[in-house]
Amino acid sequence: MCGSCNCMTEWNYDGDADGVMESYEGCSATADWNQTWCYVQGGSNCDQALDSTVVGETRKWLECTPSTLSPTPAPDIESASGVGEPTMTAAIFAIILSTACA
Repeated sequence: MCGSCNCMTEWNYDGDADGVMESYEGCSATADWNQTWCYVQGGSNCDQALDSTVVGETRKWLECTPSTLSPTPAPDIESASGVGEPTMTAAIFAIILSTACA
């Protein structure tokens, strides 16, 4: 299902900062974040999405619930600012596997 704030169906990310990209689907857990999250399909067209802290990364992300396609922002997402965001310690460029909504 397409929607600017829906999770990308497939995306790459180096969540364990080992220099190797792992493949994720939809709303997923990563080793560097204590909540499931995803990159959103619509990027800056999703007003709720947050900027990545990875140098050179242009995709936007949100915390989400795995049972849904649409991310559900955490109530305290504003207060988290900078603490434990995905890839806070990794400055790895991510490669988009699939962002298309056809």
